Amino acid sequence: MEHLPPRAQAERFAHASSDAEIFCEPSTEAHRLLRHLGALTTPPGGRGSLPWRTLRAFLVAPISQLTFLSFDLQMFLFDVFHTTLPARVGHFVGMTAVNLLALALLVQATGTPWSAVVVAASLLGWYAAMARATRLALWWAVMVVVLGGIAFGACTLAAAATPHTLRVALFVAGLALSLSHSFEPLFPPRAGDPLRWVPIRTFVLGDDGARNGVARSLLRALRVGMYPFIGMVGEMWASPRLLPYNVLRAMLRVGYAPALRAELDDRARRALASGNPALDYVGIGGGTFLAPPHRTAPTKAT
Repeated sequence: MEHLPPRAQAERFAHASSDAEIFCEPSTEAHRLLRHLGALTTPPGGRGSLPWRTLRAFLVAPISQLTFLSFDLQMFLFDVFHTTLPARVGHFVGMTAVNLLALALLVQATGTPWSAVVVAASLLGWYAAMARATRLALWWAVMVVVLGGIAFGACTLAAAATPHTLRVALFVAGLALSLSHSFEPLFPPRAGDPLRWVPIRTFVLGDDGARNGVARSLLRALRVGMYPFIGMVGEMWASPRLLPYNVLRAMLRVGYAPALRAELDDRARRALASGNPALDYVGIGGGTFLAPPHRTAPTKAT
């Protein structure tokens, strides 16, 4: 595991939790977002304007949502967001279903099965770039089979089902994906507390020694209740990006690339043991923001 020197660590954060720590260098894509989209990724004062706060609450982990070749971050967040069996199984099945149904709707909309072939080939090109960067050729080969099956199934489904049925099924699959997170023990930063993962009950009602008032509890309960539907949109957006990570994690569990599995497991285990895995980088710190590349002075928050 790559370790950054303490001074280098401190200079990387803005509006940080006290436990913030980076395990490995953020990707080129992450640096680009930090440089050009700082209002979203590193808001002034840790909050920024209302529109950006709303978008950040919707995205939760915007750097992850807007990077497409950042293997370390995508794999890390996949592991720390899906720690329970229902969440892992739900995402494997649900993301396969979302991609299948979306392609079936595309085939119906275009009137040709070649549209599914073109999209599947484009995704395989994307996945090939990830597999090449990580030297995981077998991962890509398995994805050829998986996407081939999805494209074939989409063409078959498009001929057998009505558009209304497919749209309803897509909605159900996306909602089921989102709801599978309800089995996770902690509510992520930004969705709840700005910096820390907390149990939903604690976020809504407050700590035993500092209970929230009735009005505040009701508002927070409403906020929690909105997340299955907010998450549904996010899960649909993420399904093409995260489908191969579902497959790779399954491959790792049956013995593929044992050295890589040990490294990924160690990162996730260490972050989860802290109780506060980072959202914007591989490490610890919950909702801690990374500073843009030109920043040299850290801002700490307790």
